[in-house]
Amino acid sequence: MTNRIIIALLCFSVSLSAAAQKRFRLWHRHHAATTVAPYVPQPDGVQRQLNADVPAAAETAVQPAGGGAPGGGETRSVATSYAAGTVVSAPSGSTLAIDGVSGPQLYNVAMQYLGRPYRSGASGPAAFDCSGFTSYVYKALNIRLSRSSREQYLQGVPVQRGNLRVGDLVFFARGGSRGRINHVGMVCEVMPDGNFKFVHACSRGVSIDNFGTAAYYRSRYVGARRIVE
Repeated sequence: MTNRIIIALLCFSVSLSAAAQKRFRLWHRHHAATTVAPYVPQPDGVQRQLNADVPAAAETAVQPAGGGAPGGGETRSVATSYAAGTVVSAPSGSTLAIDGVSGPQLYNVAMQYLGRPYRSGASGPAAFDCSGFTSYVYKALNIRLSRSSREQYLQGVPVQRGNLRVGDLVFFARGGSRGRINHVGMVCEVMPDGNFKFVHACSRGVSIDNFGTAAYYRSRYVGARRIVE
């Protein structure tokens, strides 16, 4: 009698074990199918979900340093990729790669506002001040810049004058590199002689100036920053 009880208990225990294993397999299969991809922090607190619809960025590029960078060496930056239509804040110390966003696109936006009047504190579209204009142009392509020229100078990565591209931001100050930044424009053409043209909101309104022939701005040039790869 005792042996039969022991055998029955052993069979019952094995049965429970098999049922538990089956329940665990079902739970694991369901959990794996419904797990949500994690969120990760992006520059300036922007977050996005890592999934097939929004590709993660991951290219590392070496950008020449300039515009006040100590030693004039090189600074390494990570270009963070986003899907088109994603609104992001321009980071400090890295560049952005956004599907469909490039220097020529920034140029096309900027050219639509040539001749608009200058007004201190204005951020468009009827009138602009200098940083209001650059932030408006970038915002049209879903990139948020800081509102002042001094703060914009801390965004992106520094670029030497010899490596400028359309869409890069150029900065000026009374007293040149030792002065306090008070003006910003955007490169709209790079010329074979190494000079460039830039579009900016100044006392004449939104205008284009040639850096090579504009003594006023040549003496006040501080440096340049790249926001978009």
